[in-house]
Amino acid sequence: MPAHLLTHHCFPAHARAVYATQVRSNSTFDVVLTVCEFREGNTRRRDGYMAHVIVYERPHKREWEILASSRPKATGVEVYEGLLEELQFRLSGLIAELGE
Repeated sequence: MPAHLLTHHCFPAHARAVYATQVRSNSTFDVVLTVCEFREGNTRRRDGYMAHVIVYERPHKREWEILASSRPKATGVEVYEGLLEELQFRLSGLIAELGE
């Protein structure tokens, strides 16, 4: 699945299900990509990417919180895939608990 479809469709749905008990019902979820930088003296270089699930509990405010982060990876696609797998794993556990 293309990365843009992952961010716009899968992540918010998974995040709402996983974090529903921790946030307000009208919260907005987004996934953002950050660049990891490595410093050597005065030199900075890119050293991969990380993806983060963030929540805006008050949609019209600038306040947000990071709920989950991926491990650093070489490409944006890899971090999106890793973060989605983590959310799927957490959701699977929650669904299993409901069935008990």
